Parts: sequence; structure tokens; C-alpha cells
Amino acid sequence: MIRKPHFYRLSSRLGMINPPWKQTSGLNIGVEDGANAVLSDSFVKEFPGSGLESYTFPLPESFPKTQTNQVIAEHSQQAITLINSTIRKEETQIVAGGDHSVSLASIAALTQRYNPSTIGIIRIDSHPDMLNESTTTTDNFHGMWFRPFLELYDQPQIEAVAGGRRVGGEQVMMIGNLDPEPEESAVLDRFGIKQFSVEEMRNNSEALQQYISAFFAKYSHIHLNVDIDGFDKSVAPATGLPAEHGLLPTDLTFLFKELKKQIGRAHV
Repeated sequence: MIRKPHFYRLSSRLGMINPPWKQTSGLNIGVEDGANAVLSDSFVKEFPGSGLESYTFPLPESFPKTQTNQVIAEHSQQAITLINSTIRKEETQIVAGGDHSVSLASIAALTQRYNPSTIGIIRIDSHPDMLNESTTTTDNFHGMWFRPFLELYDQPQIEAVAGGRRVGGEQVMMIGNLDPEPEESAVLDRFGIKQFSVEEMRNNSEALQQYISAFFAKYSHIHLNVDIDGFDKSVAPATGLPAEHGLLPTDLTFLFKELKKQIGRAHV
């Protein structure tokens, strides 16, 4: 069954309060406008009858850095409430940011509506985003937002947003040439999270196709989570962390063909 999309513009730059990892300058100012650019009025009009909601997070320069976790938690919860109070059972949730930390609200909204064990998460990214605040080298939440869905997060305010609704490592598939910090490599190994590199996606082997098809078949709900820096800089140059040797759209042909078959239970 094809569902109508319900679009959510989550405008945020809260995930980047300092220069990103391996960089000494740049705050990716303007990323907060991404939701309006992706889900433009003209684009949404192509889907008659679809829903559209917007939520704007505060800019990081509007409050002291010491309040970052409190502000992220408070406004993520408000975004979750917006999503879950407006989406209908027959609709597909489609969220656009903003920096990638808006995914905290997007996935938490799903885990509130559905049993977390029934959700398969496919992440297209060049970074795992699985740090704790105690181990981050940048203090940027865009590198930490996924950790609370795997295990207890070390900041109670953020942990409360995820609400202890965890997913297992087998429920997660990472696609892209990952550039993890050492702790993230350990988390990926400890949870046994499956990873497919750009080369593996490009080769499109029978074994890869079988794994992807089986993954889709295993779960009642699929969440496709995309960070634009998972794509090659020739495709996505206007990101804070342009990817060398990243994904090309053609590398995902099989994945998207399989996703199309499951469109009635997919969320983005």
C-alpha cells in the first residue's frame, strides 16, 4: 500500500556548536536552511494531499554553550510531539533537517509509535555519530545523536529524549565509507553493526543484494536515515564535511529499488 507522505521541516544548527572533527574552522552556517530548501513549497506541491509541518530550533549562538544539552533535549522533545501529534496511521514520516542531529527527534518519534524491535534502520553516512559527550573531541552533538538508541547515554537530558527505547546492532545497517573515531569503531564492533563500503555498494554483489533484501523482509518498519556527507563531494559539495570517494546515486540503485517495494512501511 502506498501511503501519503507527511513532511516535517526541522530547521536546526544545534548539532554543530564548534568546528567539525579534523577541522579548525567553519560552523556550517546555513545548514539550518536545508529543510526549507529540500522540502520546498514547489516540491511538496508535487504530492497532493500530503501533510507539511515545520519546527525551528534555536540557533546555538542564542544561548550559552553550557545549556546546549538542555536546549537540544527540550526542542527535540517538542519536535517529537509535533510529529506524533500530526502524523496519521496511513502516512509516511519524512523529516528533513537541518544538521544531522535532528535525527534524534526523527527516530525517537518512530520508537514512540512502534516497538523499537520492529524497526530496521539504514544509515547512509560517512560518520557513525556514536560518541558520548565524555569522549567527544568537538562537543558537537551531530557526532553523538545515535548513541542513545544503542545504549545508555552519558547525558541524562538527552537520554530522556530517547527514553530507553533501544535498537539492537543487528537492526542497523551502515552504508558509506565510514571515517570513525576510535571509540566509534569499538561501538560498531561491540554491537556487530553491518557496514557496506562505497566499493561494496558499487560492486553490487549477489551476497550484498541478498543481505539487503533479507534486512527489509525482517522488519515491519524501515527508517532510511541520510546524511548528505555520505555522498561524494562531486554530488554534495555544500556540506561541512565533503566526502572524498563517497557514494554516487547510482551506487544505491538496488537499495532504492528494494525500498520502493517496501514503501508502505518506510520512513525517512
